[in-house]
Formats: sequence, C-alpha cells, structure tokens
Amino acid sequence: MKLSVDGQVVGVDMEWRPSFGGLGKPNVSLIQLAVKEEVFLLDLLQGSLLQSSDSVGSSDLVTLIKDLFSSTRITKLGYGMVGDFQSLDATDAGFRGLELRNVVDLCEAHKQMQRNRGRQRVASGPVDVLENTSGDDCIRQPEKGLSLLVKDVLGKPLDKKEQLSNWDKRPLREVQIIYAAADAYCLLDVFEILCRTPEKFGLKPNFYELPKGKTSPKKDVRRSPRQKESVLKNNRLKTPPPKAIPAKSSPQTKPLSPREFSVICDNMLQGLGRYLRCLGVDVLMLENDDDHRKAAEIARLDGRVILTCGMPYQTLRSQVGEGRCFSVDSSERAKEQAIRVLKHFNVCVTHSDVFSRCQVCNCNKYLHISRNKMMQLMKLRDYLEEVGETQGPPPASPPERLFPSESLQWMEEMGISSESLLLANGTQLQLDTVPAGLLDRVPLFFCCSQCGKIFWEGSHFGRVVSQFKEVLQDDGACIYQSASHQGP
Repeated sequence: MKLSVDGQVVGVDMEWRPSFGGLGKPNVSLIQLAVKEEVFLLDLLQGSLLQSSDSVGSSDLVTLIKDLFSSTRITKLGYGMVGDFQSLDATDAGFRGLELRNVVDLCEAHKQMQRNRGRQRVASGPVDVLENTSGDDCIRQPEKGLSLLVKDVLGKPLDKKEQLSNWDKRPLREVQIIYAAADAYCLLDVFEILCRTPEKFGLKPNFYELPKGKTSPKKDVRRSPRQKESVLKNNRLKTPPPKAIPAKSSPQTKPLSPREFSVICDNMLQGLGRYLRCLGVDVLMLENDDDHRKAAEIARLDGRVILTCGMPYQTLRSQVGEGRCFSVDSSERAKEQAIRVLKHFNVCVTHSDVFSRCQVCNCNKYLHISRNKMMQLMKLRDYLEEVGETQGPPPASPPERLFPSESLQWMEEMGISSESLLLANGTQLQLDTVPAGLLDRVPLFFCCSQCGKIFWEGSHFGRVVSQFKEVLQDDGACIYQSASHQGP
C-alpha cells in the first residue's frame, strides 16, 4: 500500500460534525490521507471499520492508523493537528495511547511566515486541485488558517464552504468528497514548495523542526482523565530533525581516492558540489528546478551517494542502499560541508587530484595543448572567422596554406578538426575564453575533451590547496606538473 512505503510523505486531515459550542471533543467522522496522485478517505462511521477496537484485538483501521503515525520512516503533514488528535482520541478507545512520530504541523511554519513581515506573497494564480467550480461569486470572508497558508504559498485559497457541513450524514455529497480530498492533498503541494524554497517565505531550511523544549499550545480547562492523557500525547507531537550520520560511524573503512567516489548533490548543495568537484570527486548536481527525488533515480542508476540536507533526507535515504545517503548540516558553509563529507567517507585527496576534473561538465579527461599548439589554434580560428565573413568558397587546404612548414598531425591525433575546430564529439573549442596576452606567460593549456572549456595554471590552485590543507595529502605533484612531463 502506498501509505506504508518508506520515505512516503502523507497529508492528513480529519472531518467531524460541527458541535457549535457543545461540551467535549466531537467524534471524527472522516480521516483523509493523501499521497502524490491519490487521496484515501477513511469513513469512521462504517461500524465494521472500528469493530473490536476496544476488545482484545484491534481493527485493521486502528492498526493502520497506529502504525502510520508511529512510523519514523513516514512523514505526516497536517495543520493544527492538536485538535485533530484530541478528537480522534475521543472517537474510539482503540486510538488511545497513539504514538506520534515524524509529524509536521504546518501551522507552526505558517506562524513563522506570518512573523516575517518582510516576505512577499505569491501572486494569485490557478491551483488545479483547489479549483472552485461552483461559480459562486459571493463576497468571501478574510482567509485564515489552512486556507490562508494555501493562498500564501500556492496563490489561491481553499474553498471552505463545506467546512461546517454535516459530516455525519451519509452518503457524502460530491462537493464534500472534493473538499475533503483537497484539504489533505494541498498539504503535499504546500510542503513541497516550502522545502524547495524556504527562504522565499522567510523560513529556515529546517523550518519543520520544533524548537527544543517547545510543546504544542494547550488550554488548561478542567480536563477529564481522557483529556489529560491527550495532553500528554500532544507533548510528543514533535518532528525529529533529519540526522546526519556521525563521521566516526562511517561505514567506509578502506581509503578511497576521489576518482572512486561519486556523488549526486541535491539542488540545495551546489556550492558543496563545486568544492568536491575541484578536489577531483565525481560530482553530479541537480538543477534548480529538479525535484529532489530525481537524486534517488540517478544514485540507483550510477551507484552514486546522495548528498542532501533537510527534509528530503528522510525521503531519499529509504530509496537507496544503507549508507548511500548523507545528510549535510545546512548551517555550515560549503567548505566545511566538503571537509565533513570527505572525512565521513574516508576520501584521501592529494595535490594531483585538485582540478583533475572539468569544473563545468565533470569530465576527467583533458587534452594537453602546449603554447605553440595553442598559437596555431588561435591563428586557425582567426582564419576561419575571416573566411566565414567573406562570400564565395574558401581556399582549399587552409591549414597547409597557414602553416606550410609545420605539421598539424597532432590535431588529428587529439580529435580536433582543422576545418572547423570541433572536437570528436562535435563540441566547439572554447578558444574565446583564452586572453591573447596569456600566451606569453602560460606554457601549457588543458582543454576539456567533453565540453571544450580551456583551463590553465593560475593562483586558484594555491587557494584551493590552502583552503583544504586539513584534508589534502601532499604527494609532491599536481595536475600541471604531471602534464608538463608528457612533452610539448
């Protein structure tokens, strides 16, 4: 069943008949559980569903609810969940003593958003799952609660006209079913956007964590024994933060070279990815608009380790093998994150690993081009550009005319076309990125064999070595020295 899949995120809501000032908590009539593309409506008024819940055994429904809310591997989302669980506790004896783990109350996040007066709200726009097709253009009351949160994040409020309808009457009307499903499903969309861009709404990346020592708000009014038990339960309504694996408990004991260590960085950790790549680690990075779940697909396909932070860690770690997902401390700078990752996985980086990969495309194969050869390429480029601006067919065999006494066989051996300056894979050499005045000072250039980007030795190598001296091993070499020994 989709609800019980490890790493699942479930939107939760409950409905009951409005009591309009009646004493005690109302009994829950309907529980809505939403996952991506599906919403399950559990009708508690069907007597058979709760049958035997207060005898020796528990009904399948009670067992399902208890297992769901006590699971640390499944994230439960709600809004103002204290009242929901107090009503559920009052509904049936089988729900008493319900353990609540890994529960995120988005009401707390909404309060943080409202305290941040400087944030800008999202412009109004259509939200399909919440679309109101009633055609009722009556004057709306100011939005509040979950409806206001949905408006702030998704751009359009919930239609709450069915909130106070009779949820005990069967069969439920179609508009009630749509309302109930939307109430639970919208939590998934809101949470996904808040996790992806928390700073846009004035939230921290770990906004879903409750401060230590803080409990859910409660009113102290002559509580019955059942209500006191419910209050104790509310104190457990906290979400455990995603835990990074301690460095000293690393499963990796054998030292790895950067070439043996491949990772996929979530789109929140692109700075970390760039640092690891400049140290020679095989790094892929999600784009800004990629869903973080794409990291799990790439990790399984390529055998990569996932580097992530915040809430996605809880979803991703269950989708890959043990120890293949690492949660990075988002409060640390990218440099400190990189050092922590290298130590955790026992990756031994030497000076010769620094810049051994292309910083643009991650390729680890360079074409070594001497100063004289680079001058030939520059001259050939200028010639091809000049010919391209003139009309008529170009002269035959331009390389031979330009370099009558020099052999250009090296270009063919490197896979560079002398007629177009394209690499073997059809990529253009990025000669325009090389300043003309650099040729007199740099003896050797490095051209990425995949993207055509050209690099050369500069002060950036020394800066990286200085920044990471804590984890770098000096092998007496570097990529520039080893390349210079290979000849002109």
